[in-house]
Amino acid sequence: MKELFPRCYFDPKELQALWEESLFVLDANVLLRLYELTEASRNRIIEVFEKIADRLWVPHQAAAEYQKNRVRVMEKQREKADEFISELRRLPYCIDRILPEEHPLVDKEIKEKLKKAIADACEEAKAELHRRRNAFKKLLEHDTIRERLDVLLAGRVGEPYDTDKLIKITEIAEKRYKAKIPPGYADENKNGGNPYGDVILWFQIIDKARAEKRPVIFVTNDRKEDWWITGHSGEPLFPRHELVDELRQKAGVTFYMYTLKKFLEDVNIYLKFKLSTDVIKELEQLAEQECLKALGQVWSSAEALSKWADLTRQVLSQSASWRIADVLQQVSKETAIWRHAAFIQDLLDNIKPIGPSSYVWNVIRGFGSSMPLSGGEPAEPEVETEEEQNGEDDVEHNNYETGSK
Repeated sequence: MKELFPRCYFDPKELQALWEESLFVLDANVLLRLYELTEASRNRIIEVFEKIADRLWVPHQAAAEYQKNRVRVMEKQREKADEFISELRRLPYCIDRILPEEHPLVDKEIKEKLKKAIADACEEAKAELHRRRNAFKKLLEHDTIRERLDVLLAGRVGEPYDTDKLIKITEIAEKRYKAKIPPGYADENKNGGNPYGDVILWFQIIDKARAEKRPVIFVTNDRKEDWWITGHSGEPLFPRHELVDELRQKAGVTFYMYTLKKFLEDVNIYLKFKLSTDVIKELEQLAEQECLKALGQVWSSAEALSKWADLTRQVLSQSASWRIADVLQQVSKETAIWRHAAFIQDLLDNIKPIGPSSYVWNVIRGFGSSMPLSGGEPAEPEVETEEEQNGEDDVEHNNYETGSK
């Protein structure tokens, strides 16, 4: 079977050869992440990229998305600083809630001393945050991060597709989405932006790999299930088999993927580049904050949740044995709440509490659970007809030719 399914037999020992030979392709979200890190971590990551600069490449689609979203990401950092400063102003007054009104060991004098100590520390922290916020504001006028990237990526960014080619790709993407062929179908109902961006990016990677005749390691922070095979808790493990197969079929090369965090962990192994664990921890904290914020947005949207609940009740009234995935697929036609389907599933089933230690990506990784609702039995899987299977195969192996730029 190994000859027929080589994608299922990837040997981690092959990674050493991949790191020595591969083209390293960076996604837009990796470049944008640099704006969200401390200066020390940012500098170390850029140093890693400089070490592999001769094999670094950014697809035009990724570069365009970086340029489009760069200012928005910088503004978000300034907003975060304002939030931190606001929280620091409230911190001294928390003492009244934390300490009891009356206690043999706690009196008014102790409370006032604590308040003053905390207030003094907060004032010092606020002053430093204001200084850093103002320094970050200057990036809007003089973006030194982009200047470093301009030097690093000179001659290493792909050319754009012309309009005719983009129209053709859009038509192909619609067929791929219908057949759930990765990547990109998770963006089919994307609000804002280009729902075909991932497909354009993917075809540009294929063209580059075909032209270079070398393996590809793609570094991305996109964790959607149309890119990754994930573990039980939702963490990305390996690229989807379909992606590995398609690149082998169309370019004759091996394909592998990393999140930025995992990529930097392996830098220590394969590039012999000593990277502080502080950088990895900072990336972990950012990812966790983003997940928790996403969950907060679900809760804060009372109207969306109410609509979701009403629609779910309507669907469940038809069949109590439908799988949660089937329910959510129906509901997704009416509301964007499907993006947090796994979170809703946890709420409905009361499986487990959600906390920072439970790898919170699990709760927003998309839908697909086979757990029954209301004690019903899981739905029987649909059996494809031979015609349907052949039709999907035709779409998946579409002989798309673009000619490398």
